[in-house]
Amino acid sequence: MAIYLAEDEVGVDANTIGYPHLLLCMGVTVVMDDGSLIGAHVSSNDTEQLVMGQLLFDITAHRGQMTQLYCCADVKEHCGVHHCMDINGKANALRFQGPGYLFDFGYINPRDGAYVEVTSTGADSLCTLRFKRNEKVDYDRGTGTMVTRATKVMGRDNISVRPSNTVAVGGRAKTPKFGIQRGNHSIKTVPATSLKKFDL
Repeated sequence: MAIYLAEDEVGVDANTIGYPHLLLCMGVTVVMDDGSLIGAHVSSNDTEQLVMGQLLFDITAHRGQMTQLYCCADVKEHCGVHHCMDINGKANALRFQGPGYLFDFGYINPRDGAYVEVTSTGADSLCTLRFKRNEKVDYDRGTGTMVTRATKVMGRDNISVRPSNTVAVGGRAKTPKFGIQRGNHSIKTVPATSLKKFDL
């Protein structure tokens, strides 16, 4: 089972957190000492402090220690154009110390962002990351796992609990040309060499 976090949502899953439509956003995931994942889909600098605060609240409520931090974004867009915190700033906001990993998918030049998912392989093992251009992903909509949404409404902080609206994802196959199916449309695994390691 997995949990899928849309913009400004925070959630917990024992195995996998998926981040649909990371365009200007960053998926921030911590691995806890029991191997479970707690993550946030940070959308903009307007809500960043609120979302990171909710993430820290959920981490504290989980009771345990953080062992790893993963940040996934088009870094030029998220940190440069939209002036959001980088991996060091996110680590400081969470009071995280330890190994951090950055996956900058800007090199694929996504037109409509990317889908990224983080899967735990244990508290001290490197997580498995998978990704695909957002425009090539099919989302099954429905009533998913409960998540917390941290946003601003009319200038005021608004924290609400609601079900995620995504229940599954898959790679979209292109329409066959001349009846021939071409290419591999599965969601790709991120090679460990594509992760930039930080000692935070």
